[in-house]
Amino acid sequence: MSISSKPARGMRDFLAEDVLKRQYVIERIVQAYRSFGFQPLETPAIERLDVLTSKYGAEGDQLMFKILKRADKLEKADVNDIDSLSDLALHYDLTVPMARAYADNRNDLPRYYKRYQIQPVWRADRPQRGRFREFYQCDVDFVGTDSLVAEVEVISAMFSALERLSFTDVTVRLNDRRILQGLLRGAGVPADKHAETMAILDRFDKIGVEQVVVQLQSEGGLTQQSAQDLAALFDEHDLDPHAYLKEIGARLERGGQSTECVDALDALIRMIPPADGIHIAYDPGLVRGLSYYTGTIMEFSTSGFSGSIAGGGRYDGLVSSFLKEEVPAVGGSLGLERLLVMMDERNMFPDLHNRCDVMIARMDEEGLVENMALAAKVRATGRSCTVFPETRKMAQQLRYAEQINAQVVLIQGKRELESGTVVVRSMINRDQETVAIQEIAQYLDAL
Repeated sequence: MSISSKPARGMRDFLAEDVLKRQYVIERIVQAYRSFGFQPLETPAIERLDVLTSKYGAEGDQLMFKILKRADKLEKADVNDIDSLSDLALHYDLTVPMARAYADNRNDLPRYYKRYQIQPVWRADRPQRGRFREFYQCDVDFVGTDSLVAEVEVISAMFSALERLSFTDVTVRLNDRRILQGLLRGAGVPADKHAETMAILDRFDKIGVEQVVVQLQSEGGLTQQSAQDLAALFDEHDLDPHAYLKEIGARLERGGQSTECVDALDALIRMIPPADGIHIAYDPGLVRGLSYYTGTIMEFSTSGFSGSIAGGGRYDGLVSSFLKEEVPAVGGSLGLERLLVMMDERNMFPDLHNRCDVMIARMDEEGLVENMALAAKVRATGRSCTVFPETRKMAQQLRYAEQINAQVVLIQGKRELESGTVVVRSMINRDQETVAIQEIAQYLDAL
């Protein structure tokens, strides 16, 4: 039986054009992050299972790619107890591994740790447009302060990355988990139902206001009137964020609750420097599914794409789970795969020069030493160059030159070796000219 050459479901091979596009996007994101003083970090692809478990919520735990115990440990495991079969897992995201690494290396890190990390993560999710089981995240995080400066720096760095990639129609929706919890308390949702109710609100865009009202009653335990009032509040669109927050603050105040978190979010929105093509909105229904968020949360979206292209928030309790003290932190992540999908569909990529500039044809075995020396001369000019590996008909060699998008073919047969020359054939206009070998660098520069 033959073995399929297809990659595993939800995984992909990347050929040259795809790799160049990915490198183009990553380079600009790194430039943006570094311009704000964020420093690079890399962590292992595999983490201990206990490090990752219970950090993402029930759904996240189910979507982890877990790794079976090995050898004697696997033989001793209870096959009837699924949880006992694994002790390691692949990265589900980069935030939890960063928190672990920060805790482990804290004495070697600055008081305020500004980090970026661009690596693949793995989720056993159902593949769909722009969503895969293996994908890259482009994280940026600020650890060690609860100052709003951290939020501003993270959001602004992500703005800068999108600007460098020429995105001009981005909406950033902001909320605060504490505001959301206050609204739920005001609506009469018991504390032990907050997580379920947030999960319902998180489906607002998918199921619509009517189904949200139904589920708030059946699963959240709200009265019909309370469910309708809450859903109506989250169904508002295109309101001025400051006016909207003022209304929310008044609502919390009438219920005898603190408005400190409302004031903080309003102040944050005022602090964020404006960026071309980026619109900031307050969205009281924004939830963010990961359970470790404690304060500010954010999602970035763009027209023509149904999901978010970036997200993040404040997670003041996550690093503390690895230490005996509170360590505030906030971060965000750009989704590389989704950016690539949008940029491809919008023809946003420049010419990425997916070619080998020069190919040296092979005329006979005796000239191989001279062919290799000529290739070295060409590469010394800064151009890419390849030597055709076999002696074949010229038509076959020229066909290969077309396949690798070579601009020039250099031909150096016995006659050229004797005369110290080389034939230069243009693959663009098919012209050719004989040039002295010592002048080849200047000739190529003039093309």
